[in-house]
Amino acid sequence: MASWSKKHGFLCNRVAQAPAECDLKAQKAFVEEYQKFINITPNDKFADAIHSTMAAKTGY
Repeated sequence: MASWSKKHGFLCNRVAQAPAECDLKAQKAFVEEYQKFINITPNDKFADAIHSTMAAKTGY
């Protein structure tokens, strides 16, 4: 598989680490907009993109 990937131009890059700092104002604004979206969307038309069986991976 590695030789096929290299032959077709695919690259294997390591995932960069994300900083542990956060912007609380930006997070609060996002949550407010998200709540507005959820409140105006009918329940049968909304799907939150979370799959409970998939583990989060931050790198390898």
